[in-house]
Amino acid sequence: MFTEHKAGAPPQLQGSWVLLQASTKSEALELLQRDPFTTGKVWDWDEAQILCVKSGLRVPFVKDSVQKALEKARG
Repeated sequence: MFTEHKAGAPPQLQGSWVLLQASTKSEALELLQRDPFTTGKVWDWDEAQILCVKSGLRVPFVKDSVQKALEKARG
């Protein structure tokens, strides 16, 4: 995310975000805690916000994508 982007000037980074699909908030937290950006200290976990949204994606997520991601994260 950028604060603004002016032509010819480098964009000023404000933060980042990730969209994921989870059945519960605890599943979302579990996925995020094992994410490489979290474990690699790229994201500031103390400042993280978890928001519930309805996506406007035209192609739906694969139904079992949450389960596969959880299984992969758990090893």
